[in-house]
Amino acid sequence: MKTSNNAIAISVYDKFDEVKILVDIIRENWENKYFITLCCNHPEGENHLGALSIDSYVQGDPVPYFKGKSRINIRYRAIDCVRKSCQEALKFNPKTIMHLHSDAWPLSEKKYLRLIDEMYGKRAKLGIRGFGHGVYPWSSPLGHVDDMFFIADAEHAKKVDLFDIRPLALLPHKQSVH
Repeated sequence: MKTSNNAIAISVYDKFDEVKILVDIIRENWENKYFITLCCNHPEGENHLGALSIDSYVQGDPVPYFKGKSRINIRYRAIDCVRKSCQEALKFNPKTIMHLHSDAWPLSEKKYLRLIDEMYGKRAKLGIRGFGHGVYPWSSPLGHVDDMFFIADAEHAKKVDLFDIRPLALLPHKQSVH
């Protein structure tokens, strides 16, 4: 197994079994070794996930969420976890960072590496899925992107402070979890 200069940042709340499967997929079934960072907002997250084969664990803000109440808290919690897992990944000075939620399982390392090549082939600094700019549903006034899976050029992310997101500065009534 050779070490890759790419990082994988994972965010999770309480889907502990799913994140264990995700880390197993990457560590046991992929040819290269990647830096893996994990951010969990659950107060008991480290007790459940601390023994995983990861390079760094970050505790996210313990933001409560109550079904039937405002979704602002769950949005803040998700954004906090994405930003912290990616900021932690930057500390390893990778070439790229792929962010995943615990239930987004990339099964093919070859396709993952092909996406990186395609991103750089298009001279892009970010590979992300979603409806993009130009599609403005009620929950995405600036265009729609999905945080379940994206790849960022790490050097560019540092340069533009991509992960220095202030969740409370967003329009809470105009955002979805993703």
